[in-house]
Amino acid sequence: MIVGDIGGTNCRLELLEINSDQSHKTLFQARYKSQEQPSFPAAILQFLSESPVKDATLIKCAVIGIAGPVFGGQLQFQLNIKHWCPIKEKDVERDTGIKRVSLLNDFVANGYGVLDLKEEKELQSLYEPADKLFHDDEVKVVMGIGTGLGSCLLSRAPSTHQSTPGKYHVNSMEAGMIMLPTYDEIDRQFQDYLSKDLGIKDRDDAQLLLSGSGLMYLFNFHATKIHPGVSKLDPATVSPQEMQDQAKLELTQPGTGDKVALSCLQHFMRYFSRFLSNVACSYMPFGGIYLMSTVVYATEFMIEEGSEGRNAFNKEFVESRGAGMAKYLGQMPLKIVKAEGELAMRGCIRYAIQNNLIL
Repeated sequence: MIVGDIGGTNCRLELLEINSDQSHKTLFQARYKSQEQPSFPAAILQFLSESPVKDATLIKCAVIGIAGPVFGGQLQFQLNIKHWCPIKEKDVERDTGIKRVSLLNDFVANGYGVLDLKEEKELQSLYEPADKLFHDDEVKVVMGIGTGLGSCLLSRAPSTHQSTPGKYHVNSMEAGMIMLPTYDEIDRQFQDYLSKDLGIKDRDDAQLLLSGSGLMYLFNFHATKIHPGVSKLDPATVSPQEMQDQAKLELTQPGTGDKVALSCLQHFMRYFSRFLSNVACSYMPFGGIYLMSTVVYATEFMIEEGSEGRNAFNKEFVESRGAGMAKYLGQMPLKIVKAEGELAMRGCIRYAIQNNLIL
């Protein structure tokens, strides 16, 4: 089978041999620049021409995770690879000769990958209920902040005295497109800043804050509106890494880093925790919320084990929706995924096996 992880920049493909015990062996792998490929079928055909299995009819299936909304077996639009779209499973099967092609939203692929993570090695606990009152694990949420805000929902039928639990199905979510929530006065000021100072009037989604670019919008807001003239960093030229490094320095050695950078990240983490709390109220994921992607990892120093930052983050998550919901939110584990690199590929394999695509 072929598995793939495709974004606007890179197209990663692997040819796998799946054994009867569901283990697998990588036979060939390649990475292409998405912009340099005229179409997705063209990328597949180039991959096959370079692989040890050149006959597409010998490939039982291809399961591909791709950034963008996939519905009805097709991706109608992807901002960074417009020239590929629309991508339809049936068209890829026809143009490549592969018997079965399945397209998955990239976070849906990540969601299937989460199901096979090893608790001790590949997951880090951020928050665990002191006393587990509810043992329902039928719903889980995966969320990641990187270039944008990605998310998916895992759900399965509950077990009863007459049946065992069903298999998890991973549902696509577009939580990043939720209207940008404002939880307090400083959030409202930030929203005004986006519109009036930056001239962003054609969108109002949560990714204006919960994304890599959103984090830099937030720093510029703190540096120019909340603490003008205080930061040693130039808002016009500072890089995300420099801002994070200065915040970490100020956190660990007060007075030596940048106070505005630290203030920005404290705002960011408080906001993210409240946003997670809202999502949790919508889906009640007693099976846990799994956090991943580059911005989550880059800001992880803000919520290290035993730190005030972690205590504040968890407190906001549990208590921000009031005492009535706190008893339920306090039963939902928060975990950080520590195995992101191959997660989508692993998820594609899991999807193929679960749906009997390689029999």
